[in-house]
Amino acid sequence: MPEITSMRRKATESLTSITQAIASVGDSPQLDIELGFLIHDVSRMRAAAFDRYIKPLNVSRSKWYILAHLSAVGPLSQAELAERLKVGRSSVGSVIPVLYHDGLVRRQPSSTDLRPDRISLTSRGRRLVDQIMEIETAFNDRILAALSVDQRELMASHLSVIKQAAASVVANGEGIGSLRWV
Repeated sequence: MPEITSMRRKATESLTSITQAIASVGDSPQLDIELGFLIHDVSRMRAAAFDRYIKPLNVSRSKWYILAHLSAVGPLSQAELAERLKVGRSSVGSVIPVLYHDGLVRRQPSSTDLRPDRISLTSRGRRLVDQIMEIETAFNDRILAALSVDQRELMASHLSVIKQAAASVVANGEGIGSLRWV
């Protein structure tokens, strides 16, 4: 426990110094660039570390994301799943047959209309999701131990704002041509 307390103190000091640096620098392009790289590095490193945790289960992150979404919202069509995951239909379409072959999902025809098949978890898929949820909880406890609940909530809030802004750029089809050069 002293290690976690020390980690929390260091994280608080680090967050405080970052906040002070942001306030003193003002509108700094260099800070924004560094922040962009930091967000990317954290995402990449977290993904690589989590992959190590679930590797013994022979589940990739893409399989896990699909299983987790099906667990959270219930049966979805392949198109709905792709939309929720913010990926192309072909990406989902390449993983579903593997999950089906592994006995983790099943295809259910819609009973009320001619909509495409719905993809749902099998009991084996549900057991795997439960197992990975336990692993992810332990993993998150490990990598977030230095942050208090308040710090985690603040970080989640800030990252959500950034995610929404990035999603807006994608949705609007913005690119280099839409930037205004001074």
